[in-house]
Amino acid sequence: MNAPDESVESSWPVLAARVGALLPLNSLDSSAISFLQVGGLQGTWFSACSGGADSVLSTLLAFAHFPERQESFTVTHFNHCLRGEASNGDEAFVRRLAEGLGASFASARGMGTSGDEASLREERLAFLSKVTNGHQTAIILQGHQRDDIAETFLWRLARGAGLAGLAAPRPVRRSGNMVFVRPLLTISREEVRHILQSVGATWREDDSNISPIYLRNRLRMGTMEAWRKDADREVGAGTVRSRRLLEEADDALEQWANEAWAECFEGNLLKVNGLTRLPTAVRRKLIARWLREISPGCFLESSNLDHLLDALEEGERFKTNLSSSLWIETDCKHLRLFEELPPPTAWGPVAFPENVRLLLPEGGSLIWQVESLSPECFVSVVAGQVEPEEQAFLAEEAVPAAKLFVRKRQPGDRLHHLGAPGERKLKDVFIDKKVATPIRYKLPVIVSESDEILWVPGLPPAEKAKLIESSERVIRLTYSRPLT
Repeated sequence: MNAPDESVESSWPVLAARVGALLPLNSLDSSAISFLQVGGLQGTWFSACSGGADSVLSTLLAFAHFPERQESFTVTHFNHCLRGEASNGDEAFVRRLAEGLGASFASARGMGTSGDEASLREERLAFLSKVTNGHQTAIILQGHQRDDIAETFLWRLARGAGLAGLAAPRPVRRSGNMVFVRPLLTISREEVRHILQSVGATWREDDSNISPIYLRNRLRMGTMEAWRKDADREVGAGTVRSRRLLEEADDALEQWANEAWAECFEGNLLKVNGLTRLPTAVRRKLIARWLREISPGCFLESSNLDHLLDALEEGERFKTNLSSSLWIETDCKHLRLFEELPPPTAWGPVAFPENVRLLLPEGGSLIWQVESLSPECFVSVVAGQVEPEEQAFLAEEAVPAAKLFVRKRQPGDRLHHLGAPGERKLKDVFIDKKVATPIRYKLPVIVSESDEILWVPGLPPAEKAKLIESSERVIRLTYSRPLT
């Protein structure tokens, strides 16, 4: 539905009225609607609109059912600039939608460098935070629909998410001054498109939504289809109910933790004897709240939190880092947060286990996972649809015992990277690839057990780790750059 239809786009208010008649308020998520009818009256309303079917329908329904909000309504769009003219077409489409509805329009553009799904989501959230800055309460309508619940559940289940993660996407979620509201969680992806087609509305299709590079797409096109086929009942309704029950359980734990807060919090410390009298699930909540209170924006990686909880249970001392300079420590009496600057000397090599995010002294982080290599993923990697600054794919068979290490760059380092005729000095490769000198010294070097360089972010991976069509499993390396 990418072709613009001027006649349709000039009648957006009419289309809004039509979809409102087809989807009355009682057909939408009751928690989301209850909030909009009561708490939403105190905030300023925004629509996060990509131009896709889901967010277009969400925007139209807001205009249909809440006409009193129309004069102060803002349609927002973040253009990641990843698909050339197609991305610009999305932005132009959403702009026309806003103008057709008589709403304000706010947009911004990214750097055009692709990343993982989490990085792209963070870009959008940063944009929304900037747009809503200065508003005491910003109501942000999103187009998440029923199929997103099952896909998110499977996605997060594989990551070892807890109750809070598995209860997503919630109908109403607060984050600072922003309240994200998702009224379409009762409507399937197929129903969304059918409704828009039935009233003659258009929307934009994003080709990246079918790229096998992204895990969510692979789940949608492979796992979800197989699950629906093999299940003995309708998957969508079951996952909707399970999500709601998980949210209820998570809210109960949150309430329990809040009631226990006073007996555990002391100054900027957490009392260990107060924590250990509570179930582990409540301890997790208290530690998360403690970090929010004394160091907003900081959180423990899941594996580090598990180790901390084990130490509390066993009455042992434990120390782990939140960043390159911020640490958490328990002396068996208190949990405390403190700053400890890393020494300016060289570091490494450091063992780099699978599925553990390694926080680097110069900022940024690294993580890797072993995955099955699908034919579609192989084609995408070979075609160069990977950003070398952020990701690399290595053939698992090329890494003995799948043991990886990380260190700083050293004098005399040499690399035979993918596509190069032979081994060269790493310094010369940096020069050829125009990697700025200040950046070179901050980049981590990923090596094998024998100290052979396998990848440096910004460069192609080692030739010896090249993927071939017969490769069955692949090591996916992801580098997150420092914020500054």
